[in-house]
Amino acid sequence: MKELMKIKTSFAEPGMTIGKDVYSSSDYLIAGEGAVLTDRMITRLKFYSVEEIIIVTPANLRKKEKKPVYKNKPVIIPEASSYVGRIKASPEYRTFTTTFYSSFVSYKEQLNEVVQNKAPLNTESMLADVSKIFAACKNPNSLLDMMMAIRNLDDATYVHSMNVALICNLFAHWLKYDEEETEALTLAGLLHDIGKMMIPSSIIKKPGKLTDDEYRIIQEHPALGYSILKDQKVDPRIAKAALQHHERCDGKGYPNKLTASEIEPFAKIVAIADVYDALTANRVYRGPICPLEVIGIFQTEGLTTYDPGYLMTFLDQIMYSYLNYTVKLSNGETGRIIMMQRNQLDKPVIALSGDRYIDLRDYPGLTITGIV
Repeated sequence: MKELMKIKTSFAEPGMTIGKDVYSSSDYLIAGEGAVLTDRMITRLKFYSVEEIIIVTPANLRKKEKKPVYKNKPVIIPEASSYVGRIKASPEYRTFTTTFYSSFVSYKEQLNEVVQNKAPLNTESMLADVSKIFAACKNPNSLLDMMMAIRNLDDATYVHSMNVALICNLFAHWLKYDEEETEALTLAGLLHDIGKMMIPSSIIKKPGKLTDDEYRIIQEHPALGYSILKDQKVDPRIAKAALQHHERCDGKGYPNKLTASEIEPFAKIVAIADVYDALTANRVYRGPICPLEVIGIFQTEGLTTYDPGYLMTFLDQIMYSYLNYTVKLSNGETGRIIMMQRNQLDKPVIALSGDRYIDLRDYPGLTITGIV
């Protein structure tokens, strides 16, 4: 009889064998019993926020050893020489952080007034703060760099909402929205998680796995957000985005299991920005997932879950922003992205040392694991 053990997904390694079927929160089979883990499968588990899995106990742990001995030791790159470290050392980053923190404090104070004292929203002030953040960056690519680096604030809900608003603003420009629609979509991003402010912080900030009851409480935040925003003087699409940003086009979202035609377009856009920022951010239960890994999973897993038109617009724009970036591959080598493949955005052509070039489409097991 095979021996099983439970491990954190963050400790999963290629070659381990799944001991029990792994399902998403919406009962979608992610990995079946007996499957041998690959880098790609591990990224899928993270994409679906699976925090723990059951594996077949490795042979070297069945007798005397008490703790797993993992082959894959993380390579620690000194921050000063890492990509994020170089961003943080730039004058632009110092300007950005000053502006971001100032806007963040103002935004947090106003939301607290709205939720606790039923104060009216000052949307002009909120939009002015977002504009200041954009003004602190040279271009959209620079904004994405800054957002990648500023991941150390404790107030995850507020920072996440600010980041989603910034992505929504970029989204509006990619879709060529007029000024009024751009402002409304930006506000939808800012306010999509306002309902979380009515959820106990002990649940929001819990480092371990949520109980079934706690997860049900978390799932109330879209309806709570809608109840706050429906009586405010805001575009109705903003309130709908708060209510529906966890709905999915395949009908497996919540709270009402709506399908594609029933979901407000703003909610579809916010959903994409929401998931992208959540996965690429630090969380108390895991580190950030490489943006390029997230993009690959979105393309292969997300076209039935998210609106394909909005998703491909997002992926095209985001992925091409990483041209010429130096990346680390799953085999330990580093190289520079020199060409994108639209049909497989996570499989670009990479220039390696020694005048070598590889097309990742020709190497199914080789993936990009980080930006360096």
